[in-house]
Amino acid sequence: MPVLETLAFAIGTSGLLPVIKAGFRIALAIHEIDSIPSNVISYHTKLDIESIRFIQWLENVFGTTIYDQEDSFDPFTADLPKSLEAESILDIKPAIYQALWEVQTLLREVGEIFKDLGIKVKEPFGRVPDTSKPKLEKDAVQAQRTEMKKSVLKKLSITQKLGYNITTHKRSPGERLERLHESLEAWNSKLEGLVGRQRENIDRAVVMSRAIGRRSQSDLLDVMQNMVFPKSPELSDGARFKLDRLQILGDNSLKLVERTDPGMWSPPTDRSSNRKMQTMNTDQGLSSVIVEWKATDSQLSSEQKKIPMKRMAMLATILRHEDKPAGLRSLDCIGWTTQMTTVENFGLIYKMPDFAQRGSKPTGLDAAFTKLTPTLPERFQLATTLALAMLEYHCMEWVHKAFFSSNVLLFKGQNGELVLSKPYISGFEYSRPDDPQQVTLPNDVQGRLKFDCRQHPDVFRGRDDYRYSRKYDFYSLGFVLLEIALWRRVREDIVRTSVMNPDNALEVLNSIAGDVGHRMGSKYRNAVVACLNWDDEDEDIDQFYLKVVQPLTTCQCGMR
Repeated sequence: MPVLETLAFAIGTSGLLPVIKAGFRIALAIHEIDSIPSNVISYHTKLDIESIRFIQWLENVFGTTIYDQEDSFDPFTADLPKSLEAESILDIKPAIYQALWEVQTLLREVGEIFKDLGIKVKEPFGRVPDTSKPKLEKDAVQAQRTEMKKSVLKKLSITQKLGYNITTHKRSPGERLERLHESLEAWNSKLEGLVGRQRENIDRAVVMSRAIGRRSQSDLLDVMQNMVFPKSPELSDGARFKLDRLQILGDNSLKLVERTDPGMWSPPTDRSSNRKMQTMNTDQGLSSVIVEWKATDSQLSSEQKKIPMKRMAMLATILRHEDKPAGLRSLDCIGWTTQMTTVENFGLIYKMPDFAQRGSKPTGLDAAFTKLTPTLPERFQLATTLALAMLEYHCMEWVHKAFFSSNVLLFKGQNGELVLSKPYISGFEYSRPDDPQQVTLPNDVQGRLKFDCRQHPDVFRGRDDYRYSRKYDFYSLGFVLLEIALWRRVREDIVRTSVMNPDNALEVLNSIAGDVGHRMGSKYRNAVVACLNWDDEDEDIDQFYLKVVQPLTTCQCGMR
């Protein structure tokens, strides 16, 4: 690949914003400024998302964590990965360094545009190279600049050459930002091409999650209206799904999916599973469906009993949303129902995936440990898919509460073999919004009061102020990642040690996780340990990406 030509594209005509996150973050308060033109608001949203794309590229290529405000990453002194340099017959280091060098003057231009409009700009994250103290020798910098400019000019038409050095001070802020955005979008696409196609789907999912996860409802509307373009439709769809979900949860006037009456259905009598196959009439005729049941606590008050019924209706409405992000890995919900036994049971009804063999039952990942022998790349892919799903759930402000291997479903394909690459996440009957106003009901009647090492020990400590939070979901994901690494049920290891209490279980799990490195590598091991030992104060979803998702994607993409 002609890397020099690729990077020359940016010099003089773009550059524009590529280290915006390493330089500054624009405050998100512009909706409150009446004097700001609407097109400027639009480009603020677009530039913000493009900055996430670039920062993600730097993180992936240099293996750093630029999103961390305390990070001191400097791309001018960092070494390029040897694998990236080996893919080119040219020395691409000067080209990349020179491109970044040209960018910093344009960063100041972008900052001045927003400052002139009264938009506050945050202090720098990381370090931006100081032009008064260049990291490269001055003569070398000038030589590289001249060479790269010649390379660009050779490829421009006469008309383009005439306009090459035209300054932008006479353009309106909106026009200047439009130019910046167009060039930055193209620059990002070129840079992403350097690391190959193997990361493409992962990167798109992560950009969507990081861009959507930290936005208010007004910002989500901006993304929906301004990010509808063929290359990244998931941004608009993701914003629409999150916005609709927030409205479903917060607007009592919205119409929810009504209860389905399928007839004589009954919950499973075997308490080892709350999942049961049923048949019902659908748009495709008589079809097999999956029903996941939840029994209410007989001790709930009359007011408390209204909560699970409303939550089921809201869950069914959300899980049947047509713009539901594929990265959530959730089945399409058809509806919900109730059945009365000794207690009232609520059931969520799901359709089978299109690829699944007709009439076949789903298999929990915990059961698949004895049925499949996956390769190491297949296990990395599975772990990455589940971590990305967790990232998306929490970016949507959604805690799962039952992220166990038994709730990771695998289906048989048309050849009758279990398809490991297309897992689905179930167990939503316990989930709820990640909102301080939402309460966790008393444990249900199916034995949840008994200690379960798949859940964080704090869940069972009997705290009066107990409220399920992100930390507990991360712990459960770490437990599943540990099982994937060992390819067996870890709970059996805990039972064998006779440590079945909240005080000692985490110590045993950390001991087991410490031995994962020789099987899956240190990055995978560190991701597992981070999940199991998540800090109470560390609720930033970007930290979850940096400590868990990014290392796992590196593990996967390192396997050819």
